Amino acid sequence: MEIPATTTAEGYLLLGKVLIGSIYWLARRPSPGRSVEVAPQIEVAEQPGGVSRVRRIGPPIRQVRLPLDEQMASSQIWQDSPSPDYQILATGASPVAARHAAPTSLAGLVAELAGAPVVFFNRLKKGSSATSGVSYTDPAAMVYGRFTDPITLTVSRGNEGQNGVYTASGLLLREIP
Repeated sequence: MEIPATTTAEGYLLLGKVLIGSIYWLARRPSPGRSVEVAPQIEVAEQPGGVSRVRRIGPPIRQVRLPLDEQMASSQIWQDSPSPDYQILATGASPVAARHAAPTSLAGLVAELAGAPVVFFNRLKKGSSATSGVSYTDPAAMVYGRFTDPITLTVSRGNEGQNGVYTASGLLLREIP
């Protein structure tokens, strides 16, 4: 992490959250229809006579729903000479995702995380080289949360593990305040 030389009135800087870990690059962009729900964290108490009282119990939280209902072909990874269609983040960088392995990678992601917190970026910027850094400062462009729903993979054509064409139930990320 790099903090440019600066001064503040207090003489020090505060950092909200730092997460250090692996990056999982979605090999396929979510289907159209991504939604972000903002839910107030409130408690409503109903009194006799219809009077209600509302108490705020926390900051609003976001839920991001990523639809994945477009068909994802996987036949390329099951061939004798696989062609996974690798994706890279920068020129000269190592591959970060295999487009044709997307269905099995999504199931593996949900299983491996097992409710562990993640940071979701709506879009990652590609660097100019394998060693260039990229900064993200807009809180609206990222969500710190957990995947809370299971993922269901459906083989709509072909055979699983050979030439299957999959659809997925989508991912739901619930923000951690």
